[in-house]
Amino acid sequence: MERTQKLRQVPLKNIRIIILDLSRSLHLVQTEIRKHVCWLHATRGWILLHTEFQRQKKERWLRRVRRDCSQINGIEASKEFTKLVFGGGPFSILNKAAACSSKYLLHRRDQMESLLNQRSVDQIRQIEMNLRNRTSDRKVDIPILEPRPPLDSHPLKTHECKLLEAISQLNSRERELQKQIEARIDEDKMLRKKWGTVFKNIHEGFEETETKYQKVLDEWKRKLDTLMTKVDQLNQQEKKELERETTKLHANKDKFALLILQLDELTLGQSISPINHGSYFDYRPNYPLVIVCILILFIRTEYTRSSQSATFIDH
Repeated sequence: MERTQKLRQVPLKNIRIIILDLSRSLHLVQTEIRKHVCWLHATRGWILLHTEFQRQKKERWLRRVRRDCSQINGIEASKEFTKLVFGGGPFSILNKAAACSSKYLLHRRDQMESLLNQRSVDQIRQIEMNLRNRTSDRKVDIPILEPRPPLDSHPLKTHECKLLEAISQLNSRERELQKQIEARIDEDKMLRKKWGTVFKNIHEGFEETETKYQKVLDEWKRKLDTLMTKVDQLNQQEKKELERETTKLHANKDKFALLILQLDELTLGQSISPINHGSYFDYRPNYPLVIVCILILFIRTEYTRSSQSATFIDH
């Protein structure tokens, strides 16, 4: 079971490691994308600032140009008015070749002012002043210029293009990593489903085998219980027989001791009694006595052996 569990964990562990590596790579790519997007926003902000500065600079330049143009036009208009009033009328304006120096105009101005009253002189000077300052003209509205982006050769524009290209590459890499992660996740699901089916079959086989062997074990257990009961009965019978035999042995032992004692007394009586000395029985072999001695030795040996057996049984 442990071996199959290890076999199951190996491919799943490898896929999890691959998914973890791909997730780390995806996280790094997304971090790079966010960083490049921040740089792109900053660059576009600098581009907007640069465009706004250029627009304000151009507006100031246009105001200055228009102011200078107004001043020039006012001066020219004042000169033409002076030439028209003091230089001889419209003929002097139409005739470009007519000589009209500043000294001549100044002299003619003094002559004309001497002939006019002070109010007329003030009005003429006020008209000249208005023409020179262009206060009498209507105000020209300056159009609001639309901000123009910098040229493609500008460093900010070049940096923006590089950032856009890097973001595009990182987005492609992000999509590729997401596809790989999705494929690995699908593979992981498929393997989990496959291994789940395999282990389900294995568990079912184990359950069937366990049920089968459990039945066999129960049967052998019943047989063992029967045999143990029989063994206990035999042990009880053997114990009873052993007790009976031990009782018989002790009885025989007492009998043997009594017989040995009587035999010793008989042997001693024959050796001491003076009856029938020198007779036939003194010179022939005493076979019955020899047989009795052999029988006594045998009985003593059996007695010793039975005593040892009884001692062992008692223990």
